Amino acid sequence: VARTLTLPGSVEAFEKARLYAKVAGYLEKIHVDIGDHVKKGQVLAVLDVPEMTMEYAQAEAELAEAKAQHAKAQADYTLQKVVLERSKTLREREAITQQDLDEAKAKYEVSVAGVTLAQARIDNVRAHLGKLKTLMEYAKIKAPFDGIVTERFVDPGALIQVATSASNVSPVVTVQRVDTVRVFVD
Repeated sequence: VARTLTLPGSVEAFEKARLYAKVAGYLEKIHVDIGDHVKKGQVLAVLDVPEMTMEYAQAEAELAEAKAQHAKAQADYTLQKVVLERSKTLREREAITQQDLDEAKAKYEVSVAGVTLAQARIDNVRAHLGKLKTLMEYAKIKAPFDGIVTERFVDPGALIQVATSASNVSPVVTVQRVDTVRVFVD
């Protein structure tokens, strides 16, 4: 005995992602359209964020300046170390006063602190550059998985808002994975 049952149902993609921008900018390029197959990690759209580009260039200049300050502090440290060693020798021979030796020690300690401070500035600027580099990567919208583009919401030149708030922000594209599907029957 065979029994047939017909029920209405819906077929949906196994995975579906609406892709939003994490940084605000103008859509420079969109490489895909509805129906295009995409691979995981493929760049689908690129945003132009001119203020971030300028901030990155400024941070690179700050890094160069911090490295120069470090080199200057290192040279001063080397000089003060030599002066302190000479001062110790001269003090043993009583050619200089104790105060002159104390001043040489103080200048040496200041130069050590200067090197430490300059290195900390370099580390701080490098961290800022790393943050900016990460943010600039967010200007590239990438496919989260292999799939098909099923919706496209923007065209080149459009202002893309940051989607980190609950405001009325439009996605860039929707990608669906349809190699496996789900069937829903009420």
